[in-house]
This record gives sequence, structure tokens and C-alpha cells, in this order.
Amino acid sequence: MPIQRSPFVRNGVLSVIAIGFLLGSLWRWTSWHERLNVEALVHGARVLHDHPVWAPVIVVGAFILAGLMMVAHAAILWATALTFEPSRAILYCELGSLASGLTVYGLGRVLREDVVRKITGSSMERVSKAFGQQGVLTLIVLHVFPICPFSILNLIAGATHIRLRDFVLGTLLGATPGILFVCLFGHHVVHTLQHPDIVNIGLLALFIIIGAWVLRAFRRRTVERSV
Repeated sequence: MPIQRSPFVRNGVLSVIAIGFLLGSLWRWTSWHERLNVEALVHGARVLHDHPVWAPVIVVGAFILAGLMMVAHAAILWATALTFEPSRAILYCELGSLASGLTVYGLGRVLREDVVRKITGSSMERVSKAFGQQGVLTLIVLHVFPICPFSILNLIAGATHIRLRDFVLGTLLGATPGILFVCLFGHHVVHTLQHPDIVNIGLLALFIIIGAWVLRAFRRRTVERSV
């Protein structure tokens, strides 16, 4: 059942989303994109290495802010993976992605479905139709094979009233493969791009081919189960 909220609360949520979209647009289409790119974020985040208590708090806060901006989730994900050792990076990315997802999901729960449809455009129809099939499994597939940005998916999930338990489970299972790849192999990918040679490029290409084959097999199996 839709959650009933007063116009004041809905207007407040719309204001938060509007500010997020504005910041995201400024970051995407102005010089902010050059000043706050992944390299700059990594450079600024290095001071967190010696602050194990504050580091997760600040990183999770950055994920939430990126989620509200609708377009910066991948940048924060890569910056975290390239800043911390894999174990900490995986933990921070998992916590940050879930916190960001729940924040935007909560905003979507407050708004009416028709309002979210106006915000998200054509993505709403495709994602809503997919959600109507198999709940958690659909959410996992939409994370692994994204047809819309991370935050847009979370906003639609809230507006279409996906159960909180299903949302948390689907987000964790769907986002984890990408997080593991970025945190475990991100440094190697960046090194290969910065210092290309035949061996590194060959290994990267082989990894991509194998990964694509695994994902294709997973998608085929998922489709077969949904039929």
C-alpha cells in the first residue's frame, strides 16, 4: 500500500530531489566534472587512511550525496576502490551503496508513482514492468545489467513499493559483483590504461571476455527461470 504523506512532506522530498538533480547537472555539465573527477576524489580521500573511525562515516556520506545527485555513484565507487585496500574498499562500497540506495528508495516511497514517472521519464515504464515479474531476482538482474542509473533504479523501486526486505536483498546481491570487480581489479585496470603493453592489454581483454561470457550465461539462466 502507498505510504500517505502530507503535501508538506512530499514537497520537501521534491525539493531534495530537485537540489540533487541540480548539483548532479552542475557536476556533469560544468567544470565541476574536471575538478571533482575520480583522480581528484582519490587525492582528497587519502587523508582518510589514518582515520579508521571517520573514514567509513565520510565515505558513506559521500555515497549518499552522490546518490542524491543521481549521476555520481560510479565516480564515488571507483574513488573508494582506488583509495583503500581491497578489504576496506569492499566494506565501504557495500555500506555506501546500500545507504545511498535506501535513502533514494525512501524518497521514492514518499512520492506518488506518477510524480516519479515525470522525474525518471522512459526508464519508469521499463523498470516498473520488470519489477512486476520476479521481485528480488529482477532487482538483481537490473543491477548486473543496468538499463538506468543506480539512483534512478532505487527511486523507481521506492515508487513502485518494492518491499524493503526485497530491496535490501536485491541491492546487496545485485551490486556486489560490480563492487568486487572494481575493488579487486580496479588498480590493475587503471594501470593497464595508463601503461598499456601487449601483456596487460591481453590479460584485460581476456578477463573482459570471460566476464562477458559469465554474465551472458547468468542472464540466459535468469530469463529461462522467469519464463
